Amino acid sequence: MKKKAIFSILLSNLFVFSSFAITQENETLSDLEEPVVCTKEELINFFPKQVVKHVLIKAKIPEEKADQIAEELSQKNLEIINIAEGKSSKIDRGVNMHNEINKIYDETLFEIFKKVLSANGINDLKQDKALMEQIKINRSKLFTECIKRREAPEHSPY
Repeated sequence: MKKKAIFSILLSNLFVFSSFAITQENETLSDLEEPVVCTKEELINFFPKQVVKHVLIKAKIPEEKADQIAEELSQKNLEIINIAEGKSSKIDRGVNMHNEINKIYDETLFEIFKKVLSANGINDLKQDKALMEQIKINRSKLFTECIKRREAPEHSPY
């Protein structure tokens, strides 16, 4: 399967999580210490720096370590795509191919996440899974918030 196809399927997950994030009202990105950044690069990143840092700091991980982890993860897009592409090339091209690719996507993200956390001295599997879920939710909220900003009247061409 070509990288573009894999990448588009992986990005489609963002839209699924975005609709989920709209229904989650217990936490927003508005309490980020820095303004929310809505760049194309940040939105297509599997691990947006601002989101990862926000989640890690809320989990009581020291800011310096959170910065380092967020930076490392934000540089992993190509690695994620390559790993997912390698794994997806081995799947059966049957009816549930999209579901299998989603499973590979989730496994690959967690694998990379766990690897970076472990390299930074964080080895609590239960906490790692919870942090990964929070990153997915907040990443979706980032996407949703950026779309809302783009659709706001001040961005209207009229």
